[in-house]
Amino acid sequence: MSTMKVIRKRPSKKDAEGKQKILWIAGHWMTLTLGALYVVYALVHAFTIPRRRSWKTAFLTKKFEIQPVTWKNSTWRQYLFSWSPEVLYQGSLFGVLLSYSITEFQKWSTSKPSFYDLISSENFQGILMALLWVISRRSSFKLIPFIIVSYLHISNKNAANTENLNDISVKNAKLLHVMAYSEIITLVTLLVNTLIFKEPLAGYLLVSLVAIFWLRVNFSAYAQATVLQLVLKVDKKIPEGKRKKWDELKSVIYDKMKSREMMLEKSKLVR
Repeated sequence: MSTMKVIRKRPSKKDAEGKQKILWIAGHWMTLTLGALYVVYALVHAFTIPRRRSWKTAFLTKKFEIQPVTWKNSTWRQYLFSWSPEVLYQGSLFGVLLSYSITEFQKWSTSKPSFYDLISSENFQGILMALLWVISRRSSFKLIPFIIVSYLHISNKNAANTENLNDISVKNAKLLHVMAYSEIITLVTLLVNTLIFKEPLAGYLLVSLVAIFWLRVNFSAYAQATVLQLVLKVDKKIPEGKRKKWDELKSVIYDKMKSREMMLEKSKLVR
């Protein structure tokens, strides 16, 4: 009795890259659509809820209690709808993790990245930031940078072949400044939440975000430009008595940026 050998065709590299690109696009669309829907929800919530409050509630002279929606005190539709903001928020972050992870995998699939290579990658920094936001309080400012990145990638036909935002965002400098300002606002919000003990994990998140934002300042051109704009604005308001210390702080910031930029250029040449 003769036997028949079944030869299975191995998936080609092009097929694997095609599937990865589909997942990459799907991740960015998830981030863009779900994130935009959550931002709209947050804006509507912010502008409609205060109308239901009295001036006593606004000035904290009267406690305003919001009854939580549970399956016992609501219909199944109301209960499911109450989960929609969380689903939109977490779904948007899942899209970030999906698209950014694929980009990092394609970038380092043929080589072994060093620790410096990873921390200098904007995608890796974005993954770390998205993981922080998964376990923290919801905020539109936390999603805005990711939404803008997804918009830039989707609107650019060659975005899949670029490694960082600087290659596709020369014409979108204003959007990149919005990204940086959103991260700064989030940083300030976490600082306030830490001081007033509003969020249990605010202190840990603040330290982690400061570290990630410092990486942004060192390795991201748009973050550096935004920080320099803020420094120049504050520079005009520094009194003469504190000008010397302020100049020392500015020199430290400039020197750090230049040294990190030189190290990054050397690593690219070695690679």
